[in-house]
Amino acid sequence: MSFVAPEEGAKRTGVLNMVHKAANVTLDGLTGDYHSGPTRFIRPYQSALLDGQEARNDRALYVCVAEELGAAASVIDLDECLEGRSSLPDELSQLEDRRDSKFFPGLVMSAVLGCNILLTDPQGKLRERMNPGNVLGFATSEERSQAAILSMRVTGYNIPCFKPGGTLEQLFPELNCSPVTRKRALSVRHGWLGGVATPGWILTGDSVSVNFATLTPELEEFKD
Repeated sequence: MSFVAPEEGAKRTGVLNMVHKAANVTLDGLTGDYHSGPTRFIRPYQSALLDGQEARNDRALYVCVAEELGAAASVIDLDECLEGRSSLPDELSQLEDRRDSKFFPGLVMSAVLGCNILLTDPQGKLRERMNPGNVLGFATSEERSQAAILSMRVTGYNIPCFKPGGTLEQLFPELNCSPVTRKRALSVRHGWLGGVATPGWILTGDSVSVNFATLTPELEEFKD
Protein backbone atom coordinates (compact mmCIF):
# COMPACT_ATOMS: atom_id res chain seq x y z
CA MET A 1 0.00 0.00 0.00
CA SER A 2 1.24 3.48 -0.84
CA PHE A 3 0.05 6.53 1.00
CA VAL A 4 -0.50 9.42 -1.41
CA ALA A 5 -1.68 12.79 -0.17
CA PRO A 6 -1.58 16.43 -1.22
CA GLU A 7 1.25 18.60 0.03
CA GLU A 8 0.25 20.27 3.29
CA GLY A 9 -1.30 23.65 2.76
CA ALA A 10 -1.52 23.28 -1.03
CA LYS A 11 -4.73 23.88 -2.91
CA ARG A 12 -5.87 20.87 -4.85
CA THR A 13 -5.01 21.06 -8.54
CA GLY A 14 -5.42 17.36 -9.27
CA VAL A 15 -1.74 16.57 -9.31
CA LEU A 16 0.18 18.41 -6.58
CA ASN A 17 0.55 15.21 -4.56
CA MET A 18 3.40 13.70 -2.61
CA VAL A 19 4.11 10.13 -1.58
CA HIS A 20 4.53 9.85 2.17
CA LYS A 21 5.65 6.94 4.33
CA ALA A 22 3.44 7.84 7.27
CA ALA A 23 0.82 10.32 8.41
CA ASN A 24 -1.43 10.95 11.36
CA VAL A 25 -5.05 11.17 10.18
CA THR A 26 -7.49 13.11 12.34
CA LEU A 27 -11.27 12.93 12.42
CA ASP A 28 -11.25 15.75 9.86
CA GLY A 29 -9.03 13.79 7.47
CA LEU A 30 -5.55 14.69 6.23
CA THR A 31 -4.24 18.08 7.31
CA GLY A 32 -4.00 20.39 4.32
CA ASP A 33 -6.04 18.17 2.01
CA TYR A 34 -8.67 19.88 -0.14
CA HIS A 35 -11.42 17.65 1.28
CA SER A 36 -10.39 17.71 4.95
CA GLY A 37 -12.52 19.38 7.61
CA PRO A 38 -15.37 18.55 9.98
CA THR A 39 -18.07 19.43 7.44
CA ARG A 40 -18.60 19.83 3.71
CA PHE A 41 -21.16 21.53 1.47
CA ILE A 42 -23.53 19.44 -0.62
CA ARG A 43 -23.24 19.90 -4.37
CA PRO A 44 -26.07 19.79 -6.95
CA TYR A 45 -25.04 16.40 -8.38
CA GLN A 46 -25.24 14.92 -4.88
CA SER A 47 -28.67 16.29 -4.06
CA ALA A 48 -30.61 18.97 -5.91
CA LEU A 49 -32.88 19.40 -2.90
CA LEU A 50 -30.03 19.93 -0.40
CA ASP A 51 -27.69 21.82 -2.72
CA GLY A 52 -25.48 24.23 -0.79
CA GLN A 53 -26.34 22.94 2.66
CA GLU A 54 -23.60 22.11 5.16
CA ALA A 55 -23.28 18.45 6.14
CA ARG A 56 -20.98 16.16 8.10
CA ASN A 57 -17.83 15.40 6.12
CA ASP A 58 -18.30 11.81 4.97
CA ARG A 59 -15.74 12.00 2.14
CA ALA A 60 -12.62 13.05 4.05
CA LEU A 61 -10.60 10.20 2.50
CA TYR A 62 -10.33 8.87 -1.05
CA VAL A 63 -9.04 5.32 -1.47
CA CYS A 64 -8.09 3.70 -4.79
CA VAL A 65 -6.83 0.30 -5.93
CA ALA A 66 -3.63 0.17 -7.97
CA GLU A 67 -4.83 -2.64 -10.24
CA GLU A 68 -7.97 -0.74 -11.21
CA LEU A 69 -6.07 2.44 -11.98
CA GLY A 70 -3.47 0.43 -13.89
CA ALA A 71 -6.23 -0.94 -16.10
CA ALA A 72 -7.49 2.59 -16.74
CA ALA A 73 -3.94 3.67 -17.61
CA SER A 74 -3.76 0.89 -20.21
CA VAL A 75 -6.93 2.10 -21.93
CA ILE A 76 -5.27 5.42 -22.78
CA ASP A 77 -1.78 3.86 -23.31
CA LEU A 78 -0.37 5.76 -20.35
CA ASP A 79 1.69 2.70 -19.38
CA GLU A 80 3.47 2.73 -22.74
CA CYS A 81 3.88 6.49 -22.53
CA LEU A 82 5.62 6.17 -19.15
CA GLU A 83 7.99 3.51 -20.49
CA GLY A 84 9.01 5.79 -23.34
CA ARG A 85 9.69 8.80 -21.12
CA SER A 86 13.15 9.47 -19.68
CA SER A 87 11.65 11.61 -16.92
CA LEU A 88 8.30 12.57 -15.46
CA PRO A 89 6.72 16.03 -15.62
CA ASP A 90 7.87 18.28 -12.79
CA GLU A 91 4.48 17.97 -11.08
CA LEU A 92 5.05 14.22 -10.74
CA SER A 93 8.76 14.24 -9.91
CA GLN A 94 8.01 12.89 -6.42
CA LEU A 95 7.14 9.57 -8.07
CA GLU A 96 10.37 9.23 -10.05
CA ASP A 97 11.95 6.75 -7.64
CA ARG A 98 8.94 4.44 -7.92
CA ARG A 99 9.47 3.59 -11.58
CA ASP A 100 10.50 0.02 -10.81
CA SER A 101 7.18 -0.75 -9.17
CA LYS A 102 4.81 -2.90 -11.21
CA PHE A 103 2.06 -0.60 -9.94
CA PHE A 104 3.74 2.53 -11.31
CA PRO A 105 1.03 3.40 -13.92
CA GLY A 106 -1.62 3.09 -11.23
CA LEU A 107 0.44 5.25 -8.88
CA VAL A 108 0.70 7.98 -11.52
CA MET A 109 -3.05 7.78 -12.11
CA SER A 110 -3.67 8.05 -8.35
CA ALA A 111 -1.68 11.28 -8.23
CA VAL A 112 -3.63 12.75 -11.14
CA LEU A 113 -6.94 11.79 -9.54
CA GLY A 114 -6.03 13.22 -6.14
CA CYS A 115 -6.14 9.86 -4.35
CA ASN A 116 -5.24 9.79 -0.64
CA ILE A 117 -4.56 6.08 -0.14
CA LEU A 118 -3.54 3.57 -2.81
CA LEU A 119 -4.14 -0.12 -2.09
CA THR A 120 -3.04 -3.27 -3.88
CA ASP A 121 -5.67 -5.98 -4.39
CA PRO A 122 -4.08 -8.67 -6.60
CA GLN A 123 -6.88 -11.21 -6.14
CA GLY A 124 -9.69 -8.70 -6.58
CA LYS A 125 -11.46 -9.74 -3.36
CA LEU A 126 -11.65 -6.23 -1.97
CA ARG A 127 -13.03 -4.75 -5.19
CA GLU A 128 -15.68 -7.44 -5.51
CA ARG A 129 -16.99 -7.06 -1.98
CA MET A 130 -16.72 -3.37 -1.12
CA ASN A 131 -19.95 -1.53 -0.44
CA PRO A 132 -20.96 1.68 1.34
CA GLY A 133 -21.15 1.07 5.07
CA ASN A 134 -18.13 -1.20 5.23
CA VAL A 135 -15.24 -0.15 7.46
CA LEU A 136 -11.60 -0.34 6.36
CA GLY A 137 -9.00 -0.70 9.10
CA PHE A 138 -5.33 0.06 8.42
CA ALA A 139 -2.68 -1.52 10.64
CA THR A 140 0.60 -3.40 10.70
CA SER A 141 1.08 -6.12 13.28
CA GLU A 142 2.90 -6.17 16.60
CA GLU A 143 4.73 -2.89 16.02
CA ARG A 144 1.44 -0.97 16.15
CA SER A 145 -0.49 -3.12 18.60
CA GLN A 146 -0.64 -0.27 21.12
CA ALA A 147 -1.08 2.56 18.62
CA ALA A 148 -4.35 4.05 17.45
CA ILE A 149 -5.56 2.29 14.29
CA LEU A 150 -7.00 4.40 11.51
CA SER A 151 -10.35 3.21 10.22
CA MET A 152 -12.51 4.59 7.45
CA ARG A 153 -16.24 4.09 6.92
CA VAL A 154 -17.00 3.84 3.20
CA THR A 155 -19.79 6.17 2.11
CA GLY A 156 -19.79 5.62 -1.65
CA TYR A 157 -17.93 5.22 -4.91
CA ASN A 158 -16.12 8.21 -6.31
CA ILE A 159 -18.10 9.84 -9.10
CA PRO A 160 -15.90 10.27 -12.22
CA CYS A 161 -14.78 13.82 -12.90
CA PHE A 162 -13.70 15.35 -16.22
CA LYS A 163 -10.91 17.46 -14.72
CA PRO A 164 -8.34 14.62 -14.48
CA GLY A 165 -8.65 14.08 -18.25
CA GLY A 166 -7.56 17.64 -18.87
CA THR A 167 -4.71 17.25 -16.38
CA LEU A 168 -3.51 14.12 -18.19
CA GLU A 169 -3.57 15.94 -21.49
CA GLN A 170 -1.45 18.76 -20.06
CA LEU A 171 1.07 16.45 -18.43
CA PHE A 172 1.33 13.91 -21.26
CA PRO A 173 0.46 15.62 -24.56
CA GLU A 174 2.01 12.69 -26.44
CA LEU A 175 -0.90 10.48 -25.36
CA ASN A 176 -2.96 12.06 -28.13
CA CYS A 177 -6.08 10.17 -27.10
CA SER A 178 -9.55 11.39 -27.90
CA PRO A 179 -11.80 12.92 -25.22
CA VAL A 180 -14.06 9.89 -25.63
CA THR A 181 -11.19 7.52 -24.81
CA ARG A 182 -10.11 9.58 -21.82
CA LYS A 183 -13.67 9.67 -20.56
CA ARG A 184 -13.98 5.89 -20.93
CA ALA A 185 -10.75 5.33 -19.00
CA LEU A 186 -11.68 7.71 -16.21
CA SER A 187 -15.31 6.62 -16.00
CA VAL A 188 -14.55 3.13 -14.74
CA ARG A 189 -14.98 2.68 -11.02
CA HIS A 190 -11.86 4.16 -9.50
CA GLY A 191 -12.09 4.08 -5.75
CA TRP A 192 -14.19 4.80 -2.71
CA LEU A 193 -14.88 7.81 -0.55
CA GLY A 194 -15.36 7.73 3.18
CA GLY A 195 -15.24 9.48 6.51
CA VAL A 196 -12.76 8.83 9.30
CA ALA A 197 -14.35 6.45 11.83
CA THR A 198 -11.37 6.35 14.21
CA PRO A 199 -8.32 8.61 13.84
CA GLY A 200 -4.84 7.15 13.82
CA TRP A 201 -1.61 6.63 11.96
CA ILE A 202 -1.27 5.16 8.49
CA LEU A 203 2.01 3.79 7.15
CA THR A 204 3.18 2.57 3.77
CA GLY A 205 2.94 -1.22 3.84
CA ASP A 206 0.00 -1.39 6.25
CA SER A 207 -2.38 -4.30 5.92
CA VAL A 208 -6.07 -3.64 5.37
CA SER A 209 -8.97 -5.34 7.13
CA VAL A 210 -12.61 -5.05 6.15
CA ASN A 211 -15.59 -5.13 8.45
CA PHE A 212 -18.67 -5.72 6.34
CA ALA A 213 -21.78 -3.70 7.10
CA THR A 214 -24.00 -6.73 6.38
CA LEU A 215 -22.81 -10.31 6.17
CA THR A 216 -24.41 -12.49 3.54
CA PRO A 217 -23.69 -16.21 3.01
CA GLU A 218 -21.20 -15.55 0.21
CA LEU A 219 -19.26 -13.13 2.44
CA GLU A 220 -19.26 -15.32 5.54
CA GLU A 221 -15.79 -16.74 4.80
CA PHE A 222 -14.26 -13.25 4.87
CA LYS A 223 -15.68 -12.10 8.22
CA ASP A 224 -12.42 -12.84 10.05
